[in-house]
Amino acid sequence: MLEISIPSVCSYHNKPLTWWGREHREYHKEKVSIYYETLPEGKKQILIDLVPRYTGKVVLNPALMEHMYFPVFHGNNEVKKVRVENSEM
Repeated sequence: MLEISIPSVCSYHNKPLTWWGREHREYHKEKVSIYYETLPEGKKQILIDLVPRYTGKVVLNPALMEHMYFPVFHGNNEVKKVRVENSEM
């Protein structure tokens, strides 16, 4: 299971459907939960389509990756500061 935090100044622009068997996504107000049946080793790129409601600097909470049935095996990245800008301005 992978949980990715969403900045509080953003909302979802699009919530694409995923194929069962590869991954399943659940969209919550503050995070996206992605469940993988299997996840091969290596680097992955995950896209989440967001739209900014406000602009400015925000703190982004770390993403969390853990075994769903063995939560003692987990890892996360660091807290990051990001700048949110509206591309239409």
